[in-house]
Amino acid sequence: MHIPFFYSFPINSCQGASVFFGMAAQQFFPDVDIKIVLGGDRKGEDFHYWLEIDKKVYDLTVDQFISWMDKQYNCPDKPIYAEKKHPLAKYFFYKKRFSPLEAYSIFCDRHANERDVVAVYDFLKAELKKLGWNNPRK
Repeated sequence: MHIPFFYSFPINSCQGASVFFGMAAQQFFPDVDIKIVLGGDRKGEDFHYWLEIDKKVYDLTVDQFISWMDKQYNCPDKPIYAEKKHPLAKYFFYKKRFSPLEAYSIFCDRHANERDVVAVYDFLKAELKKLGWNNPRK
């Protein structure tokens, strides 16, 4: 199955992965504080997206930087879950936070057509159900 936005995962997939993870987390856990973070370097050349859920960091695509990231930043070689601080916070110094809905809107308006986004989101929900995530909290 072809899944739009993730053909080279994790490379160049941070925005889509963060948007979909954020939307799913919001649906299943509506009472938690979820922010999708856009981090930028000091030169304004490199950007990266990740999530903060109840002020803990989740980054599904951080390992995309391991091949070129300067050793001083100690880039992780796998996704990160529930960390207190983003390991690349000194590199992605400037940060802007969005709600999942704001990030979804930006993603659809600027980078994707909504039909493909909905198809991927439906696929994601079906896969989560297979893992036992059957009942979104309301």
